[in-house]
Amino acid sequence: MKRYLIVVAILVFASCSRVPDISIFEPLDNEVQYRICRKDSLFSSFYDNVQDQVKVFNEIEKSRFQDITYRGLYKRYLFINDTVHMQQKRQCYEHDWECRFGGLSEKADSLINYWKDYIDKNSLNNLVGVSFSHLFHTYYSYWSNDVKDVELAFRLTPLVSGIEQVRFMFRYAEKINNINDAKWQNYIYTSPFSTSIVRYWKVDYFEERKLKEVATSEFKRDYNMSIVVTDVRRNGKNYSIEDLHIPTSITEILSCDQQAYQYYKDKVITELLDHSYKSKTSYANDKISEYLASLFPREEEFYNSYFIKFTQHLLREAYK
Repeated sequence: MKRYLIVVAILVFASCSRVPDISIFEPLDNEVQYRICRKDSLFSSFYDNVQDQVKVFNEIEKSRFQDITYRGLYKRYLFINDTVHMQQKRQCYEHDWECRFGGLSEKADSLINYWKDYIDKNSLNNLVGVSFSHLFHTYYSYWSNDVKDVELAFRLTPLVSGIEQVRFMFRYAEKINNINDAKWQNYIYTSPFSTSIVRYWKVDYFEERKLKEVATSEFKRDYNMSIVVTDVRRNGKNYSIEDLHIPTSITEILSCDQQAYQYYKDKVITELLDHSYKSKTSYANDKISEYLASLFPREEEFYNSYFIKFTQHLLREAYK
């Protein structure tokens, strides 16, 4: 392995010796680019990427990284493109992860099952059943097809006697989206009831625009809905989901869709088993970043700063 690294180092040095040792904020003229690319085909894509990256920095930020040169940055570029060595490092870090965190997945499964059984036995849904019934559309007039309001109809069913009030929260999202990203909404019904009843919730303007042409059958087919009974008054006594002290990560994983399950399972492990836990991919990526920072400290600082600025740019664009 040492011989292999020596050979790689020699090749990297030979390639980088052709690359100018000048600041990346100074563009290279076409003749210099041509001369380098004629002997090193990798440099072209590297140079194009660098030119895109430096555009996100303002003048003050450029002065902070003025000492970053094409040669130094290219050494890092060639190093991480040595897939044999980097894959070996990743496998090593993944092995470290297995030794440190590998047993936590089964423990998390046991915890999730414990809380699932606990909630099933103590859930307020055992006192009142709440389910989505149908969509109800109100039109401006009998002869008009223009929808005035859209309401969600919920069926409330007392499962024990003496129900006086009930509060529940619900959220819904199209099945192609993650339901955990949808906002929770609260509904409270304050009159006693002893038989199954249907009550209505008027959606807001933005949801109305989405649902005005949607039939109940289509809604049930295309949407996921989560409903949680949070408070019940029965025979003058108040019952609350808060009394169950359910961890946040457990609440999230029991209402998430299958696509997001592993993400929320990782949150269960972090909250309840090991606060230092990271997923295998995150752990290996962080270790590789630390490794690169030990070899190319300034270059790695530049890239970390660039990725932060690029992420901020994407978020600004998304919320425009």
